Amino acid sequence: MESPNPALEALTTLMLPLDVIIDILSRLPVKSLLRCKCLSKFFRSLIDGQDFINLHLKQSLETSSNFSLILSGFTEPDSKIFCGSLDSLDNCVEVDHPFRNCKYIRSYDTLVIGSCNGLVALHNRREGIVLFNPSTKEHRILPNFYSGLDNCYVYFDGFGYDASTDNFKLVRIIVFNNPLYTEVTVYRLKTNTWKRIENFPFYFFTNAGNGALASGALHWVANLNLNADEDDLIIAFDLKKEEFYQVPIPPAGEGGFFISTEVLGGCLSVVCMYDYERPCDFWVMKEYGVKESWTKLFSFQEGAIIPSAYVPALAYSKSGDKVLVQHQGNLYWYHLDDQRVESIVEIDCKVYNAIVCVDSLVSPNAYARSDD
Repeated sequence: MESPNPALEALTTLMLPLDVIIDILSRLPVKSLLRCKCLSKFFRSLIDGQDFINLHLKQSLETSSNFSLILSGFTEPDSKIFCGSLDSLDNCVEVDHPFRNCKYIRSYDTLVIGSCNGLVALHNRREGIVLFNPSTKEHRILPNFYSGLDNCYVYFDGFGYDASTDNFKLVRIIVFNNPLYTEVTVYRLKTNTWKRIENFPFYFFTNAGNGALASGALHWVANLNLNADEDDLIIAFDLKKEEFYQVPIPPAGEGGFFISTEVLGGCLSVVCMYDYERPCDFWVMKEYGVKESWTKLFSFQEGAIIPSAYVPALAYSKSGDKVLVQHQGNLYWYHLDDQRVESIVEIDCKVYNAIVCVDSLVSPNAYARSDD
C-alpha cells in the first residue's frame, strides 16, 4: 500500500482537538482515508466507525464532492466495468468487481443497475445481483429469488435507500410470458430477504430501463394499456411505503413519447423521443411532484437518434454549464449556454449503461443481519 500523505501523518503529531481531526478527515476522499487507516489503531477505529462513515457521506452529498461515473462497457468479447471522475472522464480505469472473472454469454452480461450512498448494484445474467462498494471493494451477493428466468420476457430493476428504516432496497419488475403477467419483488438488505408486491396495474411498451432514484422513490416510464404503442406516464415506487403511484408528466410536444427516467442534479428527469428527424427533448422536474415545475432543459441530436434508443442525461459538469449525455455507446458533453455538442469523450469501450456514484465508506455488510 502507498505511504500515507504527509499531511495525514502530521495529524498524528499535532495536538488537535478530536472534533477538528474528524472535520478534517470528513473532507478527504475515500482513497486518502483508506491510507490514513494505516497510521494507527486510533485512526482505523475512527474511520471504521458508523458515525464517521455517515458524516463523511453527508459531507460529500452536501458539497457535491467525491462523485464518480460508473459505467459498463464492452470491447468484444469482454464486458467490463469502468470508473472515472466526472472531472477527468478520459482517465477512466477498469474496476475489479465481483463478476470480473465470470464467463460471459454476451459482451453486456454484467450491467450496472443503480447506485445509492456509495453502493452500486450490479447484475450478471448468470451469477445474479451483487451490492458492491467500488471504493472499498466490499460486496454482498444477493440471494436468488427465482431458480431461473427462462420464461421471462423482460425485467426492470431499481436500487435505492429507505431513510425511514435505514435500509437499502432493490426492486425488480419482471414481465413473464405464457401467460403474460408482471411480478414485482423487493429485496431488503437488513433482512437479506425478498418480498412480492401485489397490485401492479401498469404495462411497458419500451425498454423502461433501470429505476431512477429521486425523492425516496424509484421511477420508470410505462402505460395503463396493454395494447398501447407508446409509454405516456411516469410511475414511481415509494421505498418507504412500498407502493406504486403516478407522477405528473411534462407537457411534451405532439407526437412524442417518454423513453426513460433519469436523475439529473438530484432532480427527476425524462427524455422525450419523437422520430428520426427530430431531436429528443430533456425535461427536468425542478420541484418534485409539482407538474408546473417541469422545465425543458435542452434538445439533443448527434447523428441519427433511433426511436426507443436509450439516451440518458447523466450529470452536470462541475461548473454546471454542461450536461453529460450517453448515446449509441458514446458519451458527449452538451453545452447549455450555446446549445452545442462537444466532441465525444474518449473512453476505450462502447458504453452500455452508466450511473453517477458518490465515493463513500458505506459497507453492504454493515446493514445485513449478523446471522445471514
